[in-house]
Amino acid sequence: MHQYSTSTSIILSKDSRDIMFYCDVMVHHAIENTFLLHAILASAAIHMSTIETDKSQYWVATALQYHSRAILGLNEALQNYSSASDAISLCSLTMVINSLSLSRERLRGEEIDPVAELVQTRKLLQGLSVCLDQTIGGNLWTGSFEAWRDQLILKSSNPRNTIHRDLLTHIDNTNSIFGHMGIFLSQHEKFPEYLSKIEEFIQTILHKTNEMTTYIASIESEHKNEYLNACTSLFSYMEIFQMEQGATIIAWPLAASEFLVTLLINGDDIAKLIFMHYGVALYLCNLHSFSKGAGKHLVEKLSLALEAKRPEWIEVLLWARASVLRDM
Repeated sequence: MHQYSTSTSIILSKDSRDIMFYCDVMVHHAIENTFLLHAILASAAIHMSTIETDKSQYWVATALQYHSRAILGLNEALQNYSSASDAISLCSLTMVINSLSLSRERLRGEEIDPVAELVQTRKLLQGLSVCLDQTIGGNLWTGSFEAWRDQLILKSSNPRNTIHRDLLTHIDNTNSIFGHMGIFLSQHEKFPEYLSKIEEFIQTILHKTNEMTTYIASIESEHKNEYLNACTSLFSYMEIFQMEQGATIIAWPLAASEFLVTLLINGDDIAKLIFMHYGVALYLCNLHSFSKGAGKHLVEKLSLALEAKRPEWIEVLLWARASVLRDM
């Protein structure tokens, strides 16, 4: 719990409101709801696997144990939804993030199909969407979520805790939170270099997605409209990177139609190409510590499959693989 409240919650945050949400609100509800406690302990264990790399398999195994307990507890809690609706929504949100990481960071020797894992994550996102719709009357990426978040913060906060309030004000004033790099990064001497590199990555992936859209528009296919709609929605989600809300890309599979997902499952080349670009974006997003494994694995799997069938795409396939090997 100490690891989560002092460190993991910070890397999940982009500003002081997020810190209060992921730390104060989550911990407050976790104390009262064991299934949520197990979910955030899984998050902390996942984070520890990236810090203590010599013990990563131990921490991954620990995360999987807590993740399994959270699933069992959440299923039980869903039988009496009204009594713990906020905690259920918080747990669902946490488990989506955990599942992204655990889709790749499994125990040694376990073969993972990234497409099957993506489909499973999409189902989790659909469940989260239902939970939030019932709890706040809106979805994860609209103003309804922020309103619900701020309401929970207000309930959990202590107005007499001026030290905590002043610290959060300092964080906002110094722009200290920036995605996965965590607290006080803006004071680091290489922070401008980091920002420049991220901006370069963002512009490149937007450019590559535009190139893909132009290519798809030029071909003949009975599914062309389906492909182009997916490209348009993916590009719009990627653009949000520029507003420092890169984690939004995690939810893009919800915007992808059931038909497109079915095409992907059935091995459609264009669907693979679209989801490969999504994998690059997932690797680059603000929750990099949690999503990079899923993004990298998806890109590697899809690009290698396409290389054998579509040698004319070799340039973009190599670009995608190189992108998920970059040091963030």
